[in-house]
Amino acid sequence: MNSFLISLAGSLVAAIVIALFGYFFSRTFRDLLVMIFSRLLGIGIDKIYKKSTDSNDDVSRAVEQAEFVKIFAPRGHTLSGEYVTRLSKKPKSVCHILLPSTNNDALYWIEQRASERTAPHKKEASDLINAINTTADSLSTYEKQGLLKLKRFNHPHIARLVITDKWVFFLPLKSGVRAMDCKMVKYSRCSFMYDFWNRYFDQIWDSIPD
Repeated sequence: MNSFLISLAGSLVAAIVIALFGYFFSRTFRDLLVMIFSRLLGIGIDKIYKKSTDSNDDVSRAVEQAEFVKIFAPRGHTLSGEYVTRLSKKPKSVCHILLPSTNNDALYWIEQRASERTAPHKKEASDLINAINTTADSLSTYEKQGLLKLKRFNHPHIARLVITDKWVFFLPLKSGVRAMDCKMVKYSRCSFMYDFWNRYFDQIWDSIPD
């Protein structure tokens, strides 16, 4: 009996050591562990990206394959160039994009986000306003072609969201940290966080007149 318990304990210790080794030294193994435990707990996390830029290929692939796309973009610089080209490759039945309003009554949120940025990447509120308006102008061409619909929101710039019929890519924006250096979380549609962010987007969208 004692030898059996010792053998069992040894096996458990070995399994834990292997799991810890894999978690810290193998990104694939770490992603697999996160996915398994999040599914078991009902959290629905499919993947965590160390930097938002690490998610670019997965986001682009998800957008191309999606039946609908909803994007909440506090600045929108990712919605220019190649990304928008990929977005428009397959016309979606729904493609809704929310960008910040730059009207006077919405300037507080832009100024707040500008104050959160630190050197050497600090930008003035006027720089963010110009960047947002430039993105809006570039998207207007696609809107005229009926490829997407754009609205401007007056809400806190708390995150970047890309929502499809299968996934939510959630990027929380942190004070003093560039968006590209923040971790991105990918949630599956079976998760409560998918339902939360999808509803959050829809409520903001529906509150803004056409």
